[in-house]
Parts: sequence; C-alpha cells; structure tokens
Amino acid sequence: MSGHPRPMTEPSAGTLAVAVVASSRGRLPYARLHRRPLVAHALAAAADLGAPPVLLADDRLDEHDLDELPSGTVVATAEEWWPRQTGAVLLHDPLCPLTPASVLEQLCEAHRADPTRSVAGFRPVTDTVKTVQDDRVVGTVDRDRLAVVTSPVLLARRLVERGLPPLADFAALVAWARSHGPVDLVKVPSLGRRVQDEAAVHVLECVDEMAHQLRHPG
Repeated sequence: MSGHPRPMTEPSAGTLAVAVVASSRGRLPYARLHRRPLVAHALAAAADLGAPPVLLADDRLDEHDLDELPSGTVVATAEEWWPRQTGAVLLHDPLCPLTPASVLEQLCEAHRADPTRSVAGFRPVTDTVKTVQDDRVVGTVDRDRLAVVTSPVLLARRLVERGLPPLADFAALVAWARSHGPVDLVKVPSLGRRVQDEAAVHVLECVDEMAHQLRHPG
C-alpha cells in the first residue's frame, strides 16, 4: 500500500501486536462520530496499550483518509502485515468505536494470565429469541446461553502462526479461533456495541452524549 504515514518496523520476537481492522468493511469505518472517523476512535483506544497500533486497510485507502488518521499511524494491508507477526495479536474493530481502552487492557491481562488461550469481547443478548418449526413458534432460547461477539479479539500466538485468519467478520473470527483452541469471553459495556450503518453511528453518538450528561450534569 502506498502512502504510509509511517513505515512498518519488524516486531520484537514474541511481543503483542495491536491492529485496528478496517479492511473489508467498506466506507463505514471512516464515518464520523463526534467529528472524528470511527477508525480514529479505535486507534486512540488501542494506542493506550503502549504498542503503536497498525491500521489494517484496503489498498484503495485514499489520501483524504490518511489525513484523518492520528499522526504517525502505520497503515498496511492484512496480507503484508500478518506474516511479520511473531507473538499474540490483539485485533480491534472500528465498528465498535467506543469500546473503552480499559476493555482492551482487560483482554491483555486475561491473556497474560494464560498465554495459551485467546480472548474475545462480547455483549449479552437482550432480545427475546424464539425457535420456529414448520412456521410455528415452539420455544424460547435461554438468553444466558447466547452472546454477541463485539471487539476486541486477542489471538494467542499459536493461532497467529496458522496464518491470516478471517478478519472481515469478528464472529467468524472467534468461531475460527474456537476451532483451533480455547477462547475466553470478556463482557464489554453497552457503548462497545457494534454499528451496522451510519444511522447506528448517529444513535451511538446520541447515547454517548446522554451518558456524558448523566455523568456530568449541568
């Protein structure tokens, strides 16, 4: 990819790599929330971990998009970045732009406790889920047994060594990880929900503003 704000460097052996995954997500990661692109929010949260995060983007990223990124951001395609990794990888989804940095750190702490296990963020299912047979509702699924994969996802080193995983869908990513080893789940607060379109971005922005007003009245 041309136009890197900063070139990639070789990672130290065994260190945790951090990436924000904007590739295969169209233009939505560059929608604005609080006047900043979603990717900028995700990169800021990931930067609090200490290691400079990489933005994994498509080749068609244009100069305007680059201008919107935090200074010094490394931009790469997943195909060129992934083979360089020698340790665990934490992946953050910009479509979960308000996931607190503390959640990313919580996943890192869980992984440090047992580096053989991967870790993923999730939100509880709040909708009522019914089972249907022959066009008839035949039962209700226990919501306590269901979870919605959000972000981030931390892959253990031995999974990273298997090659580039499916990054276009974090639910598919966790299913892939579970097929190769244990994955622990960490609950993410409601502001860490995933947005599906620009209308959902506006709703999330309003919810965040209301929460801020409640925390800081007047």
